[in-house]
Amino acid sequence: VRGSLNMGTAEAEQCAICMEHEMEAAIWDCAHEVCLKCAYQLCARGLTQPLCPFCRGHIKDFSRAQPNKGLQSISS
Repeated sequence: VRGSLNMGTAEAEQCAICMEHEMEAAIWDCAHEVCLKCAYQLCARGLTQPLCPFCRGHIKDFSRAQPNKGLQSISS
């Protein structure tokens, strides 16, 4: 699925931006998922309103998905 980590497959989870295999996911307001590294890099670019690279929606914050711990909100 474009713009999300491959969850629930036999393959390891993979970020759709950097293609790295990551265990921790960041979930943006628009529900697209990437690895934490890519989420932090996009939000740290200094843009007033960063845009999701998949749907171009404004990113106000994102949640960090931790295995078996649910979501933790992180402000950008």
